[in-house]
Amino acid sequence: MKSLSCCMDRPRSPGTSKRRVTQVTGFLFSSVTLILMPKCPVCMAAYVALITGISVSTAVASHLRLGLLIVCLSVLACLALKGLTKCCRGRAGAKLPQVEGG
Repeated sequence: MKSLSCCMDRPRSPGTSKRRVTQVTGFLFSSVTLILMPKCPVCMAAYVALITGISVSTAVASHLRLGLLIVCLSVLACLALKGLTKCCRGRAGAKLPQVEGG
């Protein structure tokens, strides 16, 4: 006979899957953006010109790149911190097996 763990006893709330999809999407979007981000301001200016059709100077592209880097790292840090706290909270609430001494 299988015993259910504590998370299986509770019914899932309807917003749980939507919340999970939002977290995964934020993680993937930030990760892909960091991977594809150009390393030099000239390349960043070219990316902006290709995507939007607006020409920007290298100084603006440099600031834009730095801002985008900060935003992506902040999102990843928040998602990682949220996952770690959820994991630690789950472990703290888990019951340890009782050892019968003799």
